[in-house]
Amino acid sequence: MVNRTIVLLFSLAVISCNENATDLAGNKDSAKFSQTDSVKNNLIKVDRGDKKDDSVIKQHQLINEHIKGLWVLVGDETGNVSLDIKSDSVYYPDSFKSYKYTIIGDSIKIYFSDFVGSYLVEMKGADTMFFNGEQKEKYFRSKD
Repeated sequence: MVNRTIVLLFSLAVISCNENATDLAGNKDSAKFSQTDSVKNNLIKVDRGDKKDDSVIKQHQLINEHIKGLWVLVGDETGNVSLDIKSDSVYYPDSFKSYKYTIIGDSIKIYFSDFVGSYLVEMKGADTMFFNGEQKEKYFRSKD
């Protein structure tokens, strides 16, 4: 009986903390979503029709325009192309495989055969790209 009471009180405390959470601007909804990854967070904002959609859409358009092309992983000793990003897929020449992807805001989701990879994409100019996931990978645009 005492264990049930403790569990119930703890559960209520956790729930009440989350319901009163606000972000720095005092917005309760965005505080609830701030614990999600960048891809999911931006998807939720677009689906909900928030007024912040313009920045998400601009990020999406910028990345979508600049990401396509041949990319070489920095530090790859061969200097061969590591990624060929097309309008509908990412081709990996080393494995001869292509995977569909989606861009949402500042992130890319690549649908590999056994998992979905989510990466924050950062562009530095037109010729340098970073994929931030479990590791930060730096690519430069191939001249080929």
